[in-house]
Amino acid sequence: MPETQTQEPPQYTNPIGCLVRMFWLVGGLPLLFIALNVWMERKTSLSFVDPIYWGLVALLVGVRFADIKWLKGTTSEGEPSTMTHWRKYSLLLVAISLALWLVAHGAVLLFPK
Repeated sequence: MPETQTQEPPQYTNPIGCLVRMFWLVGGLPLLFIALNVWMERKTSLSFVDPIYWGLVALLVGVRFADIKWLKGTTSEGEPSTMTHWRKYSLLLVAISLALWLVAHGAVLLFPK
């Protein structure tokens, strides 16, 4: 009697999709380092790192959008991501980034050299 195999076929993922997911998952770390740099430099005015900071925020939002729209992005539970997930991610990222940026610049005013 022949044996029946119950294994599922292997799931193939797009390597670009994997890199994109890694990018938007760990992309917040550079934001933290930039904010720490602003705080450590204790500059009261805006500097060249501020547009880099906000450019990275925009890039993270855009990469997450591309992941969902064209690369079949998934949630942490393995479910397909939707634009609702993107909106939640974007709002949370922008809110946290703004708070971090304000704290970094505010710390300069509260704790001058």
